[in-house]
Amino acid sequence: EMRICKTFRIETSKGITISPKVFELLDSSSSNLFVWPSAQILSLFIASRADEFCDRNILELGAGNALPSIVAGLLGANHVIITERKGEVRAEDIIVQGIHANDLSKICKYVPLDWGDLEGFRNENYCIDILLGSDVFYSTEDFDKILYTVAIFISKNIKTIFYTAYQERSSHRTLKPYLDKYGLVAEIIPLESFMHAVHFEGECVFSNFKASSGTTESESLFVKKVDTFSSIVMIKIYSDN
Repeated sequence: EMRICKTFRIETSKGITISPKVFELLDSSSSNLFVWPSAQILSLFIASRADEFCDRNILELGAGNALPSIVAGLLGANHVIITERKGEVRAEDIIVQGIHANDLSKICKYVPLDWGDLEGFRNENYCIDILLGSDVFYSTEDFDKILYTVAIFISKNIKTIFYTAYQERSSHRTLKPYLDKYGLVAEIIPLESFMHAVHFEGECVFSNFKASSGTTESESLFVKKVDTFSSIVMIKIYSDN
């Protein structure tokens, strides 16, 4: 397998630049283990509201390689729980590798979690302030399980907010029936409210790729255009109570 470490350069609302590192697997069976455009958008949003994430307890759903979680950890989150589906051994491996690469082992930890199956969490005293998810609404069949999971965490802390970015793949799909079912409200967050012109123009926001295959390693610097963000939707979900 080909494993790549990407080091991003992200400017924050605090006027500093952070350099989160995440790992990707490059093969046909690892579609969830590279940095999707939605994860970039969510990470830029987090960086634009650094104070909101500082000293908070955060959980990311379906984290993939966990760029948003790493960004939150670097911005001073109190505790970050990074989750992926049970049995995703390769995802767990690159998430844990990313935690150590960013020196976040005291803040971030990996916990397996299947959407809709929270038995392992019900008996834990988790009080989550912010939930994160990038492109978790990929498949319509998961909508109910995801929002059920969100509702369970909100039931433990009514002030919990779920921030999620996802690619709109069809205008015929809607979250509204599931939001209504679980007493949740969604607000669209305009991308222009936290992204600046350089992102829309496709300038480089990350670089420094380290590729490794087996025991062979090489370092290369690429100039990479940012993915097109026009189809990405950023929303805030919370309790209607």
